[in-house]
Amino acid sequence: MNEQLVMDTPSIAVTARHILIFDRGAKTLAVYDSFKQKEKISFDQPIIDAAISESGAVIVAHKTEGYKSQLTVYDNAYRERYKWYASDTYVTATAVYGIPTRFACAGIRLGGEEMTCEVLCFDAKKQEPIARIPIAGSFVYDLRIVDGSTAVCVTDQGYFILDMNKESVKFSGSFGQNTLSCYDISNSCLVFGFSGRTDNGYELLTVDLSGGKKTEHYLPAAAQSTATFGQTVYVMYGDCYYRLGHETMLGESQRGEYRIDTAKDGSLLAMSTKQVRYVK
Repeated sequence: MNEQLVMDTPSIAVTARHILIFDRGAKTLAVYDSFKQKEKISFDQPIIDAAISESGAVIVAHKTEGYKSQLTVYDNAYRERYKWYASDTYVTATAVYGIPTRFACAGIRLGGEEMTCEVLCFDAKKQEPIARIPIAGSFVYDLRIVDGSTAVCVTDQGYFILDMNKESVKFSGSFGQNTLSCYDISNSCLVFGFSGRTDNGYELLTVDLSGGKKTEHYLPAAAQSTATFGQTVYVMYGDCYYRLGHETMLGESQRGEYRIDTAKDGSLLAMSTKQVRYVK
């Protein structure tokens, strides 16, 4: 694929097979495979957020007349399968799993003079949410569904590992006074990098999703970006790339590289505004 897209506030979501691209505040999104555009979907009102599953299902939060926001869900053939209108929740983040099987959204719920941050969980076979889980936060950074029953939400105040079936928080942690500089979520762990220096160095926190175990690591410089593949954690700091727990440098960053990610086979990728390259 070689196509230039111009957007004011671009957002991109990548799976092993698909690329979802949209412009926040615009009214159109596009889904690509490795070679060409597969689908283009347009709305009457601006897009707030969107997500795509490994199977290719798409969820979109967008504005709508008469409600705070609306969810529209498409299957992996891009046929509309579900709509839900939010009368009291400003949706800011979305997640979808399967073809779709489960999906979720997070946002701010208004009740009188109070505002509550919450995650709403859905089953594709049921019209109303199967769970509404309140969490601490005033802004949602990210929302993911890591399997059919577990969701992860990251807010400005901390992280929350949620049981979608039991409508409960399984594990959580507060960021306290730490300033979050980067994070990543895999199907088995979370990793958070903080910008404030401590007596031991710059903290990098890993969290095991299955048991909630937290492990603190300390770096000589603040993490610029992190990436996970299973239990393997990569970190970029000091303009170099490392695998956590190994002191050997994997490589130095090249001009313009600002973040890292992992390929389908676990290889480390370095990204700039113009290219993506394999590090190792």
